[in-house]
Formats: sequence, C-alpha cells, structure tokens
Amino acid sequence: MPGEIPGFFYLKDCPEFEDWVEEKRNQQTARILRELKAQLEEPSAVRNPERIRLLIDTWKHWSPWDEEMVLTGMRLYGQAEKYDWGVKLYQEYARRLKEDLDEEPSHQAEVLFQTLLHRKEVSSLRSQTSKEAFFGRLAEIQAVDEQIFLFLSNEDARSVIIEGEVGVGKTALMRQIFGMDHRGEALEIYANCYGAESDVPLRAFRDCFQCLERLHGERRISLSGKEERLIRRMTSGEGRTALYHYERSSERQQAEAVCARLEAEALKGKKRLKKA
Repeated sequence: MPGEIPGFFYLKDCPEFEDWVEEKRNQQTARILRELKAQLEEPSAVRNPERIRLLIDTWKHWSPWDEEMVLTGMRLYGQAEKYDWGVKLYQEYARRLKEDLDEEPSHQAEVLFQTLLHRKEVSSLRSQTSKEAFFGRLAEIQAVDEQIFLFLSNEDARSVIIEGEVGVGKTALMRQIFGMDHRGEALEIYANCYGAESDVPLRAFRDCFQCLERLHGERRISLSGKEERLIRRMTSGEGRTALYHYERSSERQQAEAVCARLEAEALKGKKRLKKA
C-alpha cells in the first residue's frame, strides 16, 4: 500500500536510513511501553495476576534493564499476594544486571525486595480463618505494614492517617494492624481518641499506659517496682482522677521518664535489628 515500506527492505551503506530505522524502533518501543504502563495503572489490574505477569514479561522483553519495570512488577505482585513472582522478578533482574552490565540493583529496589519477603512471611502467619472487615482491605493493610517494616529497617518511613465517616471501619482496620505479628520487633502502643471524650484529661494516655501494663505482663518490657506502681495507678479505677493529677503533679515527670527509657530501649532494638 502507498506509504508503507515492504518487508525486509534495507538500504545498504546508508547511515541516514539506519538512523531512521533506529528512530522508528525507539518510537515503537516507547509507544508499546506507554500502553503497557497505562494498562498496569488500571485499578482492576491487581485482580488478574496472570494479566500482570503477561504485561510485565512483555515490558521485560522490550526493556530488560528498566528498573521501573521491576519496581512496578514487585509492587503489583505484592498487592496481588503473588510474592514469589515478585521475588523471582527481582532475582532475575539482579542477575541480568550483574552479567550484562556489571551493576547492582538500586537501594530502592533492594528495600522493596526485602519488603516483599517480609509481606510473604506475614501472610503465612496470618490466620486462614480470619475475615477482612470489607472487600479491598488488603491494600490498606499492606500499605501500613510496609511503613512499619521500613521503620523497623531504619529506612525512610511515613506516618499514615486513616480517615473516613463514622462506621466505615477505621477502628477495625487499626485493630487488624495492631494484631499483626511483627516477630517481636516492635512495641506497639494503641490508643483511642474520641470527640465525645474530649473533656477527659489525657484520655489517650490511659490507653497507652494500659498497653505498657499489658506488655509488662507479657514480659516484653521490664519495669521497676516504682514504675509498675505508677502505671497501675494510671490504669486503675481512679482513671480520670489519676490522669488529672498526672497532668498537674510530679508524677508527670516520672511517667515521662518511663516513656523515655522505653523509647531508648526501642532505639537500641532497632540498631540490633539493623546489624542482624
């Protein structure tokens, strides 16, 4: 047809033609990759792991050393709970980089790889009989758990804010995160703050003290006799009165000293974890 070049057409000893062919090849590759990325960005992509693998394999064929391909693939495989696929993708990429370019994966790719391994382990520990509070919660759980893992690994981590109307499941989601097994690498403090209790002095701190008392009972932290008595008072039936006095007395300094010491122990634990 007019305007088309016959198959296997070639101009010998013509640098201009070779440059033109290379330019067209690059344009074709760029167009294919744009289409692949657009399909992978669709919210429904994560529901079809086989489709993800097909698109990632096609991307890998056209751009085998593209780190964006590896990062995208690992994230999507993680969301689809296909952790082994993500691990294999990274390992093949690392081997290809080493053999072909004598290079190593970036720190970002290495951290995401370690995150996948962590998610795989957490997934194996999760109760098979437990039910999510509503469809689609896995992505939120993974997002929060990833930040916890980054924090424990001394990587850059972000705070997570969960917002929504009454009854959508914010508290249930927080309880699910709180109940996850992080292999004893973190001391988790859980507190509730409600507008209806805004007149209660330091209401959230009472929950924190209860968490400390529970951790002490489980022998996950150690407290002196004085510290134990102080926390017991804060969680006793006096409740509001104890916290009222805590806000206005020297016991505040004592409680802050307890928290400071526990924070120091937590930092030591993070350093030991990093060395391991």
